[in-house]
Amino acid sequence: LAMRKLSFVFRLAALAAGLFVTGCNNNGHVTTKTGDSTDPSSLARTFLLQNKFDEAEAAFVKAIQLKPNDVANYADLSLLYILQKDYDDAEKQAKAGLKLVPGDPRLMLTLAEIEQKKGDTAAATGTLNEVTTADPKNIKAWSMLGDLGSTAVKKTMLLRIVDIQP
Repeated sequence: LAMRKLSFVFRLAALAAGLFVTGCNNNGHVTTKTGDSTDPSSLARTFLLQNKFDEAEAAFVKAIQLKPNDVANYADLSLLYILQKDYDDAEKQAKAGLKLVPGDPRLMLTLAEIEQKKGDTAAATGTLNEVTTADPKNIKAWSMLGDLGSTAVKKTMLLRIVDIQP
């Protein structure tokens, strides 16, 4: 449980660190790279960091309307809903993003987290297995799989992660 909370804290920290930094993925779907304070994506992330959840939600919705192919907005809106324990809306946003970019690792990890929080360990495990099949070096997915398993599974996953490290 402590590892899951710590993992979630690290994901939020990564969101904060990536406030203005994202790029373009291989499928040509755009992600925002801006410092413009009027950009809805930037505003939403700023509101999120200030715990202004209603404002952040409105800004993410606007950002999705303006840039419907920007999958980062779907992932970040999902994280906002997870913070609010609104797992159904979080899942809807993650799946909407996955329709644009099937198999997107960030969205898949978010979906797995939602499934885990909804108590569907089997679905979370399946989603994480998809991520590790597509990218056998995805340490975050292996770590999350370890968190879902028994002590023996955790040990196996930790050994797998150590094996992946350069």
